[in-house]
Amino acid sequence: MNLFKNVLAVQSGGRILPSSNGLVGPMNNSIENARIFYSFTFDPPLAAHVDEYHSLKVELSQPNLTADTSRGYYDQPFYDDPPDPRIQRVTVSQLERILQAIHGGASAARQVSGIVLTERLSQVKLQSLLAELHDKKLRESLELIADESTFLDPPPAELSADPPPDQAEQQRILKAAADYLDRLIPRLPDFFATRTAVYYREVASYPGLVTKDVSEPLHAEQQLQDTVLYRKGEEIVSSASPQTGSDVLPLRTYGTFGPILNLPRFASKSPGDVTWESWEQGVNGRRAVFRYRLDGAPSLTLSGCCYPNGSKGARVGFAADLHGEFVIDPGTGAILRVQMESDLPGFVPEKRSDIMVSYGPMEIGGKMYVVPLRSVAITRSRLVGELLQWNVGFFTWGPYETQMNVFTFDQYHLFRGAARVLPGFEQVPDKGPPAPQ
Repeated sequence: MNLFKNVLAVQSGGRILPSSNGLVGPMNNSIENARIFYSFTFDPPLAAHVDEYHSLKVELSQPNLTADTSRGYYDQPFYDDPPDPRIQRVTVSQLERILQAIHGGASAARQVSGIVLTERLSQVKLQSLLAELHDKKLRESLELIADESTFLDPPPAELSADPPPDQAEQQRILKAAADYLDRLIPRLPDFFATRTAVYYREVASYPGLVTKDVSEPLHAEQQLQDTVLYRKGEEIVSSASPQTGSDVLPLRTYGTFGPILNLPRFASKSPGDVTWESWEQGVNGRRAVFRYRLDGAPSLTLSGCCYPNGSKGARVGFAADLHGEFVIDPGTGAILRVQMESDLPGFVPEKRSDIMVSYGPMEIGGKMYVVPLRSVAITRSRLVGELLQWNVGFFTWGPYETQMNVFTFDQYHLFRGAARVLPGFEQVPDKGPPAPQ
């Protein structure tokens, strides 16, 4: 690129002011010409290589008119977020056959790390596969594959053949869920839980970055164990992990214990937004699966980093409509799983933002409560990277990268104080200050 200022002015659609002492007139003329403008958009072809240059030209039907516009642009292959050709996409049954054919070790873990499922790998199936594997890295790779498949549909063979309930029974189940939520949230005690968090990150290839990162598929990058306090409907996370010395994950997730349950509560009271999906076989019997869609309130407010202008405070914030599914115990109305997927069509920085929380019974203070046991959050957004050109750094959009948090919760106990009376304690009276001499 020619960096001479006159060339840059013309190539970017500007003008070159004449060299004279009177600049007011030419500047006013340029401002007047820019008062009326048109905007054109188009979908460019996929770039075949880095920094691919394309010329631009606007032709007008009237020969006495000229269009001042950009003369070209640089394109990058990652702007279109093409699929990674190194990824092997398989079904759950194909994954089982692959695991049976390979043996433990680093090579087996690397082979499995390049696999992405096209179907959901359930926790029941995952545990049965893990029972046959003894290599630590291979087990960790399989767990990653299962977590990444959380929001996919289950394999057809796992779908129940039972006929759906009639409309009256569906409404009864939804009402039972609404009643359950109305009872549950106000009656949840204040409690502590131990939260183990694993943060996964994909590192995309981005030539020219100031910080050189080696391209890697989704992999575990950070692990924290914290104490979560649920008190008066609020979640408070405390205590940094001694292994990392940090209590902040790059991808933050909030609302696991209470706020996310507002989604099925709202949807269950608006039958037009809820449709029957299927029966699902659980450990203690079949469970009812409903699909929902929420257009408008309550929408999800997402916040992320950042617009590429070099400012740390220029965070991305926007509202999104939601869809997903929730799973209900048809007998008690208990919510056993909530999935929340954001509708983000055409939004440049963020392409995906999904959360799943699964619930199960847990004894707290001598009573049984249904509480969060596991959560998966996945987001896919553009990297904001700093490029170094001519010894000057500037920020720009980069390729898409996937991040994922996986939370597990255990060691629940009540938040309360205790006092004890110690026998044999004798209070010594205060003798007061000594008498003056």
